[in-house]
Amino acid sequence: MRLQSQIHKNKLQVLRAFIPGILLVLSFLISSCGLLPFSSQGEEQDMAAIEQSIQATIMADQATQAFLDAVKQQTAISIQATQAALEAGVVETEPPQATEELETTEEVTAEDAQEEPAETEAQEDAESQAAAQFSEEDFEAWLEDAKILLYEDAVNAPWLARYVKDALDNMDLEYKDDGSAVGWLKSDLLGSEWDLVILALEDPGIPPMGEYFDYLQEAINKGTAVVMEIWFLDIVGRGEVASVLSDCGVEFESDYGLSTGSVNDLINWPLPGKSDHPIFNEPNTGFRWTNIATWGPFFDLGDFIKLSGKKDDAELLLGAIATEKNSHGTLAVCKDGKFIIQTFHTHNLAYEEAVPLWENYIYNTLKAKYLEEQEN
Repeated sequence: MRLQSQIHKNKLQVLRAFIPGILLVLSFLISSCGLLPFSSQGEEQDMAAIEQSIQATIMADQATQAFLDAVKQQTAISIQATQAALEAGVVETEPPQATEELETTEEVTAEDAQEEPAETEAQEDAESQAAAQFSEEDFEAWLEDAKILLYEDAVNAPWLARYVKDALDNMDLEYKDDGSAVGWLKSDLLGSEWDLVILALEDPGIPPMGEYFDYLQEAINKGTAVVMEIWFLDIVGRGEVASVLSDCGVEFESDYGLSTGSVNDLINWPLPGKSDHPIFNEPNTGFRWTNIATWGPFFDLGDFIKLSGKKDDAELLLGAIATEKNSHGTLAVCKDGKFIIQTFHTHNLAYEEAVPLWENYIYNTLKAKYLEEQEN
C-alpha cells in the first residue's frame, strides 16, 4: 500500500510539472481554430485559410504527442527511482499522523485477534497430539507382536475353567502359557522381557512365593505391564509381596470372607466415581456384578486392600462397600494403568462375567504399555 501511494504521488508531481505545457498546447489549438473560415471571402482565400488550419492542426498534434511521450517517459523514470529507493530503504514512506494512528490501532487489533487463536491452536495441537498418541489401527497392529507371559495355576484344578486363557484366546493374542510350572515362570521372568505378565494365582496350595515377587518387581521396574490376581494375601508372608503392593500404592487390610458380613458380600461394587473407568468399559461394558458363581469356598472370598497414600496414581476400583473409596477394596490399578491387582477369586464371578472382565484387564494394560512406548 505504501509503495502504491508513493508512486501515485510521483505521478501527480510529474503531471503538475507539465501543466504549463498542456495549457500552451491548448492555447495553440484554440488559436489555430480561429483560422477556419466562417464567411465566404472568395475561393482562394478559403483554400489558403483551410491549408493554414490543416498545418496548424498537424503541428498541434505533433506537439501534443511529444508532450505525452515526455510525460510517459518521465513517469516511468520516476516510478523506477521510487521503487529502487523503497527497496534500499531510503525514501520515507510513513503516512500522515492520522493514518499512523489508524495503522497502530489495526496492528493492536490484529495482535489481540492473534492471541485468542494462539490459545485455540495450542489446544488443537494438544488434542491432535493426544489423538496421534493412540490409533486403534496402529494399536491392533502392535498387539500382533506383543509379548505376553501367562501363569495361571487353575490348570491344577481341572474342574475350573481357565478364564484367563480363554480371555486371551478370545482376543486372538499370542502368548506363552506357563500353566502352573513355577520353573518356567522363573526362567521366563529372568530370561526375557515382556510387554505383559499375567499372574493368575488361584491355587493357594503351591503358589509362586518369595523370590518370584522379586522377579515380578524387576519386570515392573523395566516397564512391563502386569495383571496379578492374588486372593490369599492373608496366608502369604507379608514381606514377600509387600514391596509389590507398596509399589502400586496399596497395602493389605484384612481377610475377605463370609465371616466379615453376609452372603451379599459376594458382590463387588464399582466404588464411587469408578463406573466409567476404562477397565469396566473397554472393550467390554455392561457388567452387572451380580452374576455370582455357585462354587465355594465362600468362607474365603479373598482379601481387602486399602490405599497406602504412597502413590498418587493408585486407585481402588472395586470394593465390598460401595460408598468407601479408600479401603475395603478388591481391585486396584496403578502405574498409569499398567499394573492391575485383583484380590478376589476370579471364580467368584460366573464365566460370562469374569472372562469379559479379564479381556478388559488385558486390553487396558497393553494399551497403557503401548501409549508409554509412543511417548518415549
